[in-house]
Amino acid sequence: MTGEMMAEPGKAKKFMLQMIGGGIAGGTGMIALNHVLALNTLGTDRLILAAIGFIYVMTGLIVLAGSLVPKMGAKMLNVSDEEDLREQRRLLLSSSLTLLTFGAAQIILVVAGEGNMIPAWMGAGAMLLSLVFAAAIWIRDHHLYDEMMMKLSLDASYICFCGLWLVLVPWGCLAMTGLAPAPTPTAIIALFSGGYLLSSVVAAGRVGLLAPK
Repeated sequence: MTGEMMAEPGKAKKFMLQMIGGGIAGGTGMIALNHVLALNTLGTDRLILAAIGFIYVMTGLIVLAGSLVPKMGAKMLNVSDEEDLREQRRLLLSSSLTLLTFGAAQIILVVAGEGNMIPAWMGAGAMLLSLVFAAAIWIRDHHLYDEMMMKLSLDASYICFCGLWLVLVPWGCLAMTGLAPAPTPTAIIALFSGGYLLSSVVAAGRVGLLAPK
C-alpha cells in the first residue's frame, strides 16, 4: 500500500515533466519555424495548418526517439517501462514515420503555391505521397494491432467523422445562404488533420491510455 502511494507522486511528476517539456519544445520550435518560413505572412488558415503539421512532426520525433532509445523513451513516453516499449517498438516506429511524413507534408503544402517558396505541384505531391505512405504502413501493420488498438483506431475515426459533420455541414449551409464565408481548402485540410489529432487524444483518454504510468 505504501509503495503504491509513493509511486503515484512519481507518476504525476513524470507526467507533468512530459507536459512542460513538450510545451516548451513545441513553443520554441514553432517560433523558429515561423521565423524561418515567415508563416505569419501567409494568412491565418495556412498558419493554423502549419501549426498542426508541426505538432505532428514534434510528436513523430518524440515517438521515434523514444522507440529507438528505450531507456530514454521510458521517460519521454507514457509507457510502463522499457520492456513495454520494446514490445511495441515496431508499431511505434511505423507510427512515428507516418506522423513525421504527414506533418512535414502539411508544412510543405503551406509554403507551396504561386508566389510562395516552392512550386504548387511539390506541395500537392508531398501531401498525396504522405497519404499513400500512411495507407501502406497501415495495410502492412494493421494485423499487429491488438483488439484495444483496433478499437482505438476505429473510435478516433468515428469521433473525427462526427465532429467534422457537425462543423462542416452547418458551415456549408451558412455559406450557401450567404450568411458566412465558405471554408477555404486550407481550412478544410486543417479541420480534417487537426480533427483526427484531437479525436485520437479523446479516444486514447476514453480507454485510459493517457493516465500517467
